[in-house]
Amino acid sequence: MPKKTKERPEKRTTEKLFEAIKEAIEGKNYSFTYHALERSQQRRNVSDFQVIRLLKSKSKYHEKKKDSFSDEFSSWNYAIRGKSIDSEDIRVILSFDESEMLVITVINLDE
Repeated sequence: MPKKTKERPEKRTTEKLFEAIKEAIEGKNYSFTYHALERSQQRRNVSDFQVIRLLKSKSKYHEKKKDSFSDEFSSWNYAIRGKSIDSEDIRVILSFDESEMLVITVINLDE
């Protein structure tokens, strides 16, 4: 018998993505992966607070070209870019599972 494959979920529009981010933050329904915590420390110490501040910021933007699909987790990874408190250029990669928003990694582009 042919192997069943999971159907690829639809990629969110920027508007729907930003609404999902807002809802996750307001509901405190998010977490940082171990990888994100490790990377934020390595990359000029970008704190969790700074990441959430960036994600709440009206000046953030969606880097659609940097989005990718994870076959392993059958989910979309979204790239959000903005400025830290110290005006450093930061990219946050995040995803959503059935229950919460996951911050996958944090990249300080000024390094």
